[in-house]
Amino acid sequence: MTTLDLLQAQISEEDFNAVWVEVSPPYESFLQLVSERLPGTSQQLTATARLHGRNRIRVDGELVTTGKERRFYVELVWLPTFQIYRHGGAGISEKPPEIQPKTIAEFIRALDAIVNEDELILAAQAFNAGEGVDEDDPDLPCSFPAIFALFERFPDEYFESPEMLLPLLEDRGGYEEALVQSLTRKPSLAAVTLLGRLLCDSPPPEDTKRWLAMLTGISQSTKPPGIVCDLAREILDHYEDH
Repeated sequence: MTTLDLLQAQISEEDFNAVWVEVSPPYESFLQLVSERLPGTSQQLTATARLHGRNRIRVDGELVTTGKERRFYVELVWLPTFQIYRHGGAGISEKPPEIQPKTIAEFIRALDAIVNEDELILAAQAFNAGEGVDEDDPDLPCSFPAIFALFERFPDEYFESPEMLLPLLEDRGGYEEALVQSLTRKPSLAAVTLLGRLLCDSPPPEDTKRWLAMLTGISQSTKPPGIVCDLAREILDHYEDH
């Protein structure tokens, strides 16, 4: 049997679909991509699939090739906006590496190191940067400037597949001034999205007035990417309709 056949025998389409909270991505493409990350033939294979972060699925198991029994893991990132998979991590070893604790300084350095998407899509790099960070660390707000700087480097990126940075900010709170400063410097999809969500929380009138004025300015500006201006207009229209 091929690796693809063995995977299909271990992870049924029903089990795969049960992993996803929302609409399941293509099952056949998933199996094909996992099989490509493993040896072409195996005498024995056991595999289980589990969600490993938003829109990120991980397959763990054991395989036997030429008398060797080894552990393996394969991670795939599903991009619902583009309806495609992108590779996450993969490895064959005695056991998959565990997520190591990450200090806020290490988190900031990881964010600052994201300058392109040659190896992984940007949102996946952001997810990797945040792995191991203690979200209750009292120094977490020190990372807010680095997060918004990342948004500004890639203003037309949603950073939502898998979503990591936006919930981190929203769950912790206290980022509003950093958000306003970022939007003043260079509006981005991620920052405008955050501002729209703040408006939905019925803020004080003075904040509402300030943020609506910012959105109006962004929607009428020619400096940000058109997609950023369009999102600002959509939020304004939605707010006025309600």
